[in-house]
Amino acid sequence: MRLTSTYPFRGQQQGVALISILLIVVIATVLGAAMTTEQNFSINRARVSFDQSIVKQYALGGEELARQILRQDFIDSPEVDHLGEQWAVPGDVFEFEDGEIELQIIDLQSRMNVNGLASTEANNNGQNGSANSQLDDSTNGSTIGSSNGSPNGSPNSSTQDNDTKARLIRLFTQQGAEDRHVHNLKDWIDADDANDGLGAEDYAYLGLDKPYRTAGQLIGDISELRLLLEMEPQQFQLIAPYLVALPDVQIEVNVNTASAGVLQALLPGTDLGTLESLVADRDGGQPFESTSAFLVQAGVQGVLNGITVRSEFFQVSIKARYQDRFGYLTSIIQRDGTDGSMRVIYRDQSKKILPKVTEQKLENTQASTRTSTRTLTRTSTRKLTRRSLNSVAPLRRVIDVLAGPVTRRTTSVATSPLVAATTERHNG
Repeated sequence: MRLTSTYPFRGQQQGVALISILLIVVIATVLGAAMTTEQNFSINRARVSFDQSIVKQYALGGEELARQILRQDFIDSPEVDHLGEQWAVPGDVFEFEDGEIELQIIDLQSRMNVNGLASTEANNNGQNGSANSQLDDSTNGSTIGSSNGSPNGSPNSSTQDNDTKARLIRLFTQQGAEDRHVHNLKDWIDADDANDGLGAEDYAYLGLDKPYRTAGQLIGDISELRLLLEMEPQQFQLIAPYLVALPDVQIEVNVNTASAGVLQALLPGTDLGTLESLVADRDGGQPFESTSAFLVQAGVQGVLNGITVRSEFFQVSIKARYQDRFGYLTSIIQRDGTDGSMRVIYRDQSKKILPKVTEQKLENTQASTRTSTRTLTRTSTRKLTRRSLNSVAPLRRVIDVLAGPVTRRTTSVATSPLVAATTERHNG
């Protein structure tokens, strides 16, 4: 007699169990792979963070190396700084374990300090107690020349306008930029609401599509000039190599490191070819031992204020590499002229890349700017007070400027000039 099974679906149940086991194995495999992948990502992130911290330390080490080089230079030659010294060697490369640093030191006093526009105003304030006194085009008392009394602008004239404003106007003109930007720059720095000649105060900037105000303080970085009214990128590129923004408004130009273009702005009427020949001899191993020696070789009689043969402010540009990781650091070091002590007054760990602006975009923005300015002038918006923009967040204005055309600018995001030691700026 054939017995039938009490469990007619036993074979089907065994198939379901097998499928369940396979499903569990698949899930476990997927979870294991995901855990392994996440662990690998965590390891890689830790490795990248560790490598990047090493790169940062390499860059800071390059800064310290530059401090030592400048310190040794002060010990060896405290009275004169020139391009034949060790600190001025371009592109020094120092190798370390699994990496290297590339170091370049630039004398910032080889350029003209735009914050010097505030010096004359500060002197006027100290004399007459007026907080709203302005720079003018009169001479500051410095003289060049003989007794011929001919104010013809030549190096031998008895009187000469040698203040920072006049020199900047000459520099802008010689480099092909419009001199009205100097007036705009002066109005950007000063705290009053009075126009400086062809300059522009708050009311002109408030008429832009994305309004903002002037800084009313010293410039923190030379790139801030791009916020000036109608400052085109092409004109900024023409003048940027000759300018610097330093916290000391009384900074003098080092004639041992200045370019022929800067020297021509200091010595109006002097032929550029003559100055280029003078610079070639200087850089060929004949630096000036004193300012009087420079004036003699330049064919100038008399006294010229605002020049020197030694420097206190240096820019250190560092490119660090560790394995396949790179880091960048730009520092400004102030070296005391009396004891050689140094402090870092500025740090920037970004690799600066200026945005690219097409000609069509620039023309459209300029047309909009001119229309807004004319409209604002007709409606007498000089009566606008600073309360009119209290509701606009400063950070929002910065974001709008960075995202939009560069001629639509924002106010300076710096809260104070570069006077605090070791100020860090992380831009990238």
